[in-house]
Amino acid sequence: MKRLVAAAAVVAVLYIYLALLSPRVFDVLVYDESKLMPPDIEPKAVDAILNKTQVGGLKSIPVVVFGPGVEEKARNLSRLFPNATSAWSILDTALKIYRERLNDVVENATASFREGAREVANSTQKVCEDLNRLVEGFREARERARQLLLGTYGVAALGKAVDNQTEKFLALYQRYVATYDVDTAVRLAADETYGNVSQYLTGVTWKNWASLEAVENVTDAILATRLNKTVIDLARAAVAMGVRQYLYLRLINQTPPPVRPYLPYLICGGDVEKAVEMFKSDLVRNLTTRYPPPTIYSIAGAADLVYQDKYALAVVKSSEEMPDVPPQLGVPVSTSFLLKSFTQVVTE
Repeated sequence: MKRLVAAAAVVAVLYIYLALLSPRVFDVLVYDESKLMPPDIEPKAVDAILNKTQVGGLKSIPVVVFGPGVEEKARNLSRLFPNATSAWSILDTALKIYRERLNDVVENATASFREGAREVANSTQKVCEDLNRLVEGFREARERARQLLLGTYGVAALGKAVDNQTEKFLALYQRYVATYDVDTAVRLAADETYGNVSQYLTGVTWKNWASLEAVENVTDAILATRLNKTVIDLARAAVAMGVRQYLYLRLINQTPPPVRPYLPYLICGGDVEKAVEMFKSDLVRNLTTRYPPPTIYSIAGAADLVYQDKYALAVVKSSEEMPDVPPQLGVPVSTSFLLKSFTQVVTE
C-alpha cells in the first residue's frame, strides 16, 4: 500500500512542478517586444517606428490599412510583402511561441503522468489479485457455512435426509436428542458425521440457525482458522462493495487531490491510456484557462498598431521609397509626414 501511495505522489509532483515552472514557461504572455518585432521596430508609439528607417539597404515604409476587413487586408499585405510587420504578424508570432511552449509543457507533463499512472496501475493490479483471491476464499467459506447449517440444523428441523451423509447425521441426531438438548445433539451428531465441525457452530442455536447472522458467524469461525479478524472484515467489505470499489475507497483519501479524478481508471490495472488522455485534456484546459492565448489587445506592441478595429499601421521593408502597394490593401506614406497623416486618419 505504501508503494501505491508513493506512486500516486509521483503524479502529484507534476502539479507542483507546473506551479513553480509556469511563470517561466508562460512568460511568452509577458511579451518581449524585441523578440516579436524586427530590430528596427519599436511598437509602443507610432513615431518610434520611424526612428530607424533603413537597415541592410531596406527601408521601413509605413502603410496605413483602413476600411472594413482591416485584418484580412493586413494579412493579404503580409502575403504580398512577406517581410511586412503588422499587428497580426506580431500576433501570429506570439501564438506560435505560446503553442510551442504549451505543447512542450503538456507533452513533458503527460509523459511523466503516464509513467506514474503505469506504476499505480501495476501496483494496484497486484493488490486486486490478492483481494480477488481473498474474496473468493470468503465466498467459499460462506457457502461452506450455509451447507453446514443446512446439513445439521436444517436436516434436524426437516427430519429428512437428502443423501448418505445427512442420513447418517439424522440417525445420530435422533439418538442424541433423546438424551441431550437440541443444540448439543446437533453438535455431537455433526462431529461424528462431518468431522470436527462443532467448533464452527459456536453461537448458533436452534432459534437463530436460519438467520444471516448465523451464516456470518459460521463463516467467520471457518476463516478464523487461517485469517485474523482484520483480514476477515476486509474480505467481507470487499465482497459487499466489489474489489475495485473497495480499493478505490481505501485509496481515495491517501491520493493527492489532483490525481483523484484519474484513480478509478488506474486501479486494478485499469486503462492507463484513458487516464492519460483525460489528464492531458484537463491539463490543456486548466493551463489555457489560467494562461489564455494572446490576442492583439493583450500584446502592447500589436495593440499600438490598431485603432478601434478600423485602422491599422503596417510596416513594409522595401528598397523603394514608395513600394507598389495595391490601393485596396493600404496606402504607403513617407516618413516625413507619417505622424501627421496617421493622426489625422485615425481621429477623423
